[in-house]
Amino acid sequence: MVRSCSPSLLAKKILCPAYVPAPFNKDELLKLQGLHARAALNVIARHMKLGYKLLGVEVAGNGFRIDLLFKLLPSGKIRLVEVKSSKQIREVYKIQAALYHPSSAADEIAVSNRERDELLTSDYIHEILRRAEMTRRLLATNPSIAARTHTPHPDACYTCCNTSCLYLRDRRADMTSKRYAHLRTLDPYLVSEEPTKKNTVTFVNVNLVNVNLSTEPARVTFDFKVKELVKAVRDLMARDKHALDGRLYDMLVMRGIVVSEDEYMRVKRIAHRMGRIVEDRHINGAWIALDNQPSLA
Repeated sequence: MVRSCSPSLLAKKILCPAYVPAPFNKDELLKLQGLHARAALNVIARHMKLGYKLLGVEVAGNGFRIDLLFKLLPSGKIRLVEVKSSKQIREVYKIQAALYHPSSAADEIAVSNRERDELLTSDYIHEILRRAEMTRRLLATNPSIAARTHTPHPDACYTCCNTSCLYLRDRRADMTSKRYAHLRTLDPYLVSEEPTKKNTVTFVNVNLVNVNLSTEPARVTFDFKVKELVKAVRDLMARDKHALDGRLYDMLVMRGIVVSEDEYMRVKRIAHRMGRIVEDRHINGAWIALDNQPSLA
């Protein structure tokens, strides 16, 4: 079951193991298909100008379809292209494209929209495939833990309808947001158990929650990731006496907090500027967690 998970779904599960896809609205789906077709035409025209020959459109794969396949003349190099109608090439799109690699004989993989093409490096693809295997293993062996592992990410949250996610609750507050329009079809009340009272249920009207949607997703995401990084530093210090960069990165990848070294470096830099971690003066490449707990809020 886990092995048959489509690249599109698995890409979001890599970002957040607790991701639950929201149902598609038929009208919205039709609109997205139209935008996707227009973007594909632009991508085809751009590649043909660069000397590529179109080999296939919507090429069937193992439980998925590859948008476009090109062949560069005269070298014969094969390019797989994942087409997106979005103006921004998001991280989740690149993850999805990288997941096609094992099922394709393409020499290179790109994510393209109407304006540009972004090639994926071999190192990036290798890293994503490693993350994919860990995610599959988690989903197969510990599905209950995966369902409770909320690692909010802007590329996943806006199409997720996991009603147990506290981060998603805030996004339901604005019923006028097009980005989170799918949440309007869900129950407008969140039910959560009060940890200090047995058998007590608290109903929270999410329409009363005041949230600035323009900044909240990014703020919540980085605040969460910084806290998880600090926790990982403490765990390594308790276990190994030292929180070395390499071990710290591997732990955050295993826990689903970061997906790349670039993301790891950004989170670590923020944590350092906030005074949450400092470099170990005695060991090169090691970090120490501090006791202060400032927030990005």
